[in-house]
Amino acid sequence: MAKILDLKKTVFELVQENPEVAEVLSSVGLKDVNNPMILETIGRRLTIPQGVSQRGASLEAVINTFKAHGFEIKE
Repeated sequence: MAKILDLKKTVFELVQENPEVAEVLSSVGLKDVNNPMILETIGRRLTIPQGVSQRGASLEAVINTFKAHGFEIKE
């Protein structure tokens, strides 16, 4: 089964669908996703592109990391 990452879904939705998303986000420096309270509150409103932008990180680098973990990206 393909691992598809829909960048239009919230971080919370993506983590609920596939917990590996939290591991990958943490590996690129977005460690707040491991805090259940932050995931429940902020994660319900933010998409990955929004969260990456707020952190000043590179969306392209994050997408490449997900691809390296076997994810297909849906934009």
